[in-house]
Amino acid sequence: MLSMTDRARSSLIYTMLAVLLVLPFVADLVFPLGTAVWVAYLLPAVIAYLAPRPQAPLVVAALATLLTIVGFTLAPLGIDPSIAALNRTLGCAVTWILAFVGFLFIRNRNAIQREEWVQTGQVGLADAVGGEQPLDELARSALLFLADHLGARAGAIFIRNGDGFRRHATYGVPAEAQLPVRFGQSDGLLSEVARDGRPVLLDAVPDGYLYYGSGLGQSKPATLLIAAAKADGQVNAVIELGMPKARAALAQDFMERIGHQLGVAIRSGKYRARLRELLEETQQQAEELQTQSEELRANNDELETQSRQLQEAATRLEAQQTELEESNARLEEQARQLEIQRDDLTRAQASLQNQAGE
Repeated sequence: MLSMTDRARSSLIYTMLAVLLVLPFVADLVFPLGTAVWVAYLLPAVIAYLAPRPQAPLVVAALATLLTIVGFTLAPLGIDPSIAALNRTLGCAVTWILAFVGFLFIRNRNAIQREEWVQTGQVGLADAVGGEQPLDELARSALLFLADHLGARAGAIFIRNGDGFRRHATYGVPAEAQLPVRFGQSDGLLSEVARDGRPVLLDAVPDGYLYYGSGLGQSKPATLLIAAAKADGQVNAVIELGMPKARAALAQDFMERIGHQLGVAIRSGKYRARLRELLEETQQQAEELQTQSEELRANNDELETQSRQLQEAATRLEAQQTELEESNARLEEQARQLEIQRDDLTRAQASLQNQAGE
């Protein structure tokens, strides 16, 4: 991906190549035939190795060959034209050999730079989603890094929640944008990517679909990329990014490369969130158990107090029962004595009646 400095450097290289191609051609028109002006065409063929595109050396070789032929026909008379033609043919052959070598060299260099850029992105993403982050913060960190690394203007990330997906973070999208909070199994392109796991690239973004803006205005991106993050064969998240068209293909390749890494990070974040919920539930249950334990302890203390009071009451009742038994025994003894006295009185009365009868 070219930065502003890289673009300026490329423009300078292409300008230099154009100048180095024109100078030998102008010299060919001035010097007589047989002058080794064609050797100067080897210099732009070598300098083309600095260009960012692998086709640059081939284009330079083609232009150099064309200018060599035109210069041969327009050059002033000099040595035998057949010898000059042979020299120029050898020069063109060497130029094309250098061009093919340059094509392979630039292509390999670009592949190495691209791989380094991907590896740098993987390391940066690992740093962005590392640590014990809550799921919303993890999604926001991942989206911010992807937007910065890929040059996206707007984006959103949706994480699996049950049978559907819920939006956890956005980037560059105004609050009033009609962006879904959730989507299910049959809700357009997002659902297709979630179901198939393959990225989707849209070159024509519909009006009002996904746009970015600020207080000064709004605009829609040139290209829309929808990619998935998978772990263990299941799509854990869907990422939607709006970006310039020139960066879309590279961004798609990068998202395919880091899809598993991001999916594992999101899966770990969901596990941590679930563990945090379970921990909170466990702590709440522990607090409830502690409260119940304190209530049981208070009830036990109250029961012990009541038991002690009952024992004391039972002891008093036993003492009262003993006193009652003693009192009953005395009363029985008194009753027996009264019966004896009554019998004595009855006999005395009978004796008096007998005496009175006599």
